[in-house]
Amino acid sequence: MKLRTVFFGIIAVLVLAACLDATTATATTVSSVTVTAAGGATSVEAGTTLQFSASVNGNNNPAQTVTWSIIVGAGKKAGTTITTRGGLLTVAADETLALLTVRATSTVDLSKNGTKQITVITQAPVPSAPTGVTASRNPAGSATVTVSWNTVSGATSYRVYYSSTGNGSGSLAGSPSTTSFDSPNNSTTETHYFRVSAINSAGEGSPSSWVSVGPVSGGGATVPSAPTGVTATALSSSSIRVSWNAVPGATSYNVYYGIGNFAGNTTSTLYTHSGLSANTTYYYYISAINSAGESGYSSYGVATTQSSGGGGGITLTYSIGDTGPGGGKIFYVSSGGFTMTDDGSIAHYLELAPAFSYSPLLRWESQEIYTSIPGTAEGIGTGRKNTALILATDANAPAAKICDNYSNNGKTDWFLPSKDELNMLYAATQSHGIYLSGRHWSSSQDSGNIHHAWSHEFISSIYGTTGSPASWAKMYTISVRAIRAF
Repeated sequence: MKLRTVFFGIIAVLVLAACLDATTATATTVSSVTVTAAGGATSVEAGTTLQFSASVNGNNNPAQTVTWSIIVGAGKKAGTTITTRGGLLTVAADETLALLTVRATSTVDLSKNGTKQITVITQAPVPSAPTGVTASRNPAGSATVTVSWNTVSGATSYRVYYSSTGNGSGSLAGSPSTTSFDSPNNSTTETHYFRVSAINSAGEGSPSSWVSVGPVSGGGATVPSAPTGVTATALSSSSIRVSWNAVPGATSYNVYYGIGNFAGNTTSTLYTHSGLSANTTYYYYISAINSAGESGYSSYGVATTQSSGGGGGITLTYSIGDTGPGGGKIFYVSSGGFTMTDDGSIAHYLELAPAFSYSPLLRWESQEIYTSIPGTAEGIGTGRKNTALILATDANAPAAKICDNYSNNGKTDWFLPSKDELNMLYAATQSHGIYLSGRHWSSSQDSGNIHHAWSHEFISSIYGTTGSPASWAKMYTISVRAIRAF
């Protein structure tokens, strides 16, 4: 009996030892937790989310479940959170902390956790409204108004708005990157209002208050009327003589060429402009001046400098105002020719398409995403390449597409004009019976603001900027007209 008891005791001890060995062999332990951000990210922008994952390391395949938390730092915004089970980090748009630490804790062993430090990229606030905004006629008594203001911290550019009343939001007059802007063609008999806003990567700040510049007073004198009878005659390959009728009450005259280029001032009704390029067309307009101020601009006079000799020019078949091969009006000629930048060919004429069967008001881009179009230029001969560049990036860009698809009189090589080509079209409308009204798109993106492209106002009682090129937001709908070169 005693032997049997001893035997069963030994068996019980052996069974217990085996059970203990089995328990030890199957025990699960956690050694570490590794935390990873999606895509290996090391930073996250404020106002966005970032997914995290965790790997629980140890023996006997520990469960991969973890709980997530943010190691709270002083000043963390309430909107910055992480889902306890999902590991999705949401960073508040107004988060100011530069670093956040995300922690994953093993549910198997609460003493084991892993962390990942992530950099927060905070967005700069929109800039404040400019201060010290002033507007004055420059020179005194002229139609040009200089608007200036103090530098705004953090601003990369500015927008200048115009209003004839000082109410409402106004219309965009320009987008300078400096703290001054010259606004031309402001009547000297009326009051004009301007205000300025600052721009940075976060957007556009609040505008300043409106400032005004009043009409010119001259001690009883009245502003003279615009000169008439302007003619231009080429004297050589480098000079053109301009003449006009005398204006009663005028004491001198300003001579301009192109769009807003000052040639000189004279007390005579005759002016010789020298130092010009051969085989080049120049447009001239004149204003009259007295103590009360400067008149509006005259109609244009136009002349083409003579050839410099040695060849290079052609005998011109068409003149400005003639009907061209495409059925439209010729508005620019050059016997020396100009280079088309898309294929290097030489053209001598620019032709305006006949009016579309309807008057399209179109956006420059197909969506309000402000796609940058690298490589667009502003010069004569660049519009056709600009149009191709726009459509290569934005195939449905409305303004460029309607011009590229246009066909008339068997001609299919129409395009959206560049800034300078559009300027020359405006010049021709002033003296050759070519009529356009409203603001028209060019194919030239504003190199200083990818949100804008250049436009030109032809005839308008709305903006007070007739004759002026202006940088215009691509999302706006304005007029479009195709041209071609040959």
